[in-house]
Amino acid sequence: MKKTLLILSAIATLFAFVSCGGGAEPDGPAKSDNVPENGGGNTPTEFVIFDPATLESAPIGEIVEKDGAKYLKITVDGYNTLYDIPEIDCSGKTTFKATVYAEEASSSYQLVVKLTDKDGGEISTPTLSDLATTPSEISAGISVKQDWNTISETMKCAKIQVYVQEKSGSYPAQKDKVVYIGKVIAE
Repeated sequence: MKKTLLILSAIATLFAFVSCGGGAEPDGPAKSDNVPENGGGNTPTEFVIFDPATLESAPIGEIVEKDGAKYLKITVDGYNTLYDIPEIDCSGKTTFKATVYAEEASSSYQLVVKLTDKDGGEISTPTLSDLATTPSEISAGISVKQDWNTISETMKCAKIQVYVQEKSGSYPAQKDKVVYIGKVIAE
């Protein structure tokens, strides 16, 4: 009886470990100093894709602090502002969230953040937020089919695309708008 209880306990522990994201696949995401082993998260329920607090410097933009949180400050260049991150498998995730703000507020423009694979295939729907000077959380779906864009087949996030566009007309992307991107997580 005692042996049976030990076996059942071991099975339950293994099931809980695997259910919480433990036991990474051998070909899972590459290890990086900027991405903890569970995909970047600090807890089994928080799957961090990008966190400026883990960076000392950035290849584009700069790391700044506001209200105790760190942000990547970027001057956007139309649709061409892509931030490379270590490739992370987002399979099984349904939503991503990012904390963002802009240097200048405007209800005529919107800040857009998307996740893409290494080839530019979309992993998420675009998030849309009016330009505001206070940090706010935005969110969007992961792996939602859109007729006008290429959707990733791998679900491996490798880039964060950031742009500002007008909210009217043909929605042209803007250049030289300064935006701030905070922690990006998936759930």
